Amino acid sequence: MIPLQYTVDWEDSLIMQQVCRDLSGDWCALVGAGDTALSMLPYVRTLTVLGYGDAQMALLELKAHSIAHLHPDNVYNLWGVHPSGRRVFVYHQLREVLSASTRGWWDRHESIIREGILQSGQLEQRHQELQGWIRKLNCSTMDEQPIRWGKRWSFLSKLFSDLPMSNLVEVPWHSSWRHMMLNREWNIDILQTGIPSLSYTGMSEIQPQLHRLSFGQEYLGSWLSKQAPESKDGVYLGRIVQNVLVASDGHEQISNQLWDAIRTILRPDGVVCCWQEGYPDTDRFTWETITDTQSVHSRVCWVGRPV
Repeated sequence: MIPLQYTVDWEDSLIMQQVCRDLSGDWCALVGAGDTALSMLPYVRTLTVLGYGDAQMALLELKAHSIAHLHPDNVYNLWGVHPSGRRVFVYHQLREVLSASTRGWWDRHESIIREGILQSGQLEQRHQELQGWIRKLNCSTMDEQPIRWGKRWSFLSKLFSDLPMSNLVEVPWHSSWRHMMLNREWNIDILQTGIPSLSYTGMSEIQPQLHRLSFGQEYLGSWLSKQAPESKDGVYLGRIVQNVLVASDGHEQISNQLWDAIRTILRPDGVVCCWQEGYPDTDRFTWETITDTQSVHSRVCWVGRPV
């Protein structure tokens, strides 16, 4: 079982950058791979990050400390962009500045570093399988829309129904997200446009602001219960809002409690941000900003689809 669900945030980087520029004040963020949270740092006053598992929090902390303490080329070494050989060596240069829990997690999973972290998430592994099939079936990747692959496209759509295959048809062929989805391996050029937090420009902007970042050691519900009322200007829930907060069956009461707790910590003009969809389409999908905290539950539970 691969311990990391995914190693980068796959939301559209252009939308993410546009939204981050409008942020200010004190925020908390429920993180996946942490790239969006790191990109928020140059704009907010403080940011507390909360994870939904030890693996994802260890991933985020390693990203933050690698940006803070390593030369960008060594960041790329550590994350598996450059050829293997120095990845574990670079990790041991950084190891002592990590928290005990994160250090212990990566010590137990050093093989992930050796094999290349960015390639090691469950979602990224599925992308590699897709890319392998694209090569087997001799499908074109960048020079034309996948729908032109005909029967081969129909076969791949069924085989990889858990991936956003339809978006490969709908997004512009030159979009950074489509390049990320179809490229055989991570390279420096893709990171410059597809993952702002790991681009040269992004790292130079984030590095001086890492003092604004703090790591919550609890899950969202427990952390919220200990915060002062009206202490935050915003809460970022990411694309996992649907898994965490949608009310259904016996989990409805838990969802209501979470929304009540979020409303309590928000200042009167505070906002909740989440992705309208789990995967991006720059032309269609938008960032859902909820300013009416009294109706936030009904508006976000359907991830941007009013009921």
